[in-house]
Amino acid sequence: MSSTEFVQLVPRSDLGVGALWAALLAPSFSTALLEYVAGTTGSHQRVRPSDMGQVKVRDIRTLSEVNGTLLTQLCRLHNERMEENRTLAATRDELLPLLMSGKITVKDAERRVEKEV
Repeated sequence: MSSTEFVQLVPRSDLGVGALWAALLAPSFSTALLEYVAGTTGSHQRVRPSDMGQVKVRDIRTLSEVNGTLLTQLCRLHNERMEENRTLAATRDELLPLLMSGKITVKDAERRVEKEV
């Protein structure tokens, strides 16, 4: 559950979330959103969901085949790095308490990793 101030965006095509992600990263999207900002202070400025729906994004289906392939590869690489990051964080969270308590040493941890590989 999250704040009602968040807008859930869902891709409307078979292109998936990567296409949506790429469209929203375009500087033109951020610039267009700024036109709809309302509020009194920096921390209270918001874009109404109905206004957000008015912002146009580039249809990535119009990309050249080369750029479409690059976008697909970039999304795949991003997902792989995110998974790697989760694995590394889990490993850190498991090892750090053991190392800090002295239950294992760095050499012990290295030997465990070598055995698993």
